[in-house]
Amino acid sequence: MDDICPSCKKTTDECECEAPFCGECGKPCKVKWEDFGIGSYEFWGSRGTDTNIQAVSECCEADLFEDAELTKPYDANKEEPEWEPD
Repeated sequence: MDDICPSCKKTTDECECEAPFCGECGKPCKVKWEDFGIGSYEFWGSRGTDTNIQAVSECCEADLFEDAELTKPYDANKEEPEWEPD
C-alpha cells in the first residue's frame, strides 16, 4: 500500500513536492535553524556557553527529510544557516 503525501494528496511515488519534508506532519516545509544548547554553564569554575544549532522544520520544529516517505534524512549542511545568537 502506497503512502499519500499530505500536501499534494498523490502517492509518495508520484509526489512532486520539493524537499525538505517535515518529519512530524509530512508536508513540504522551510528550514529553520534552532539552538538546542544548554546555554551558559559553569564547570569547576570555568564558564562557557553551550550551543547546538540544528536544522528543523519551520512548521513543527521536527526533523527534516528528503522524501515524502520520510525515510531519507535531509542534509541541511548544504544550506547556509540564517541564525544569529540573541
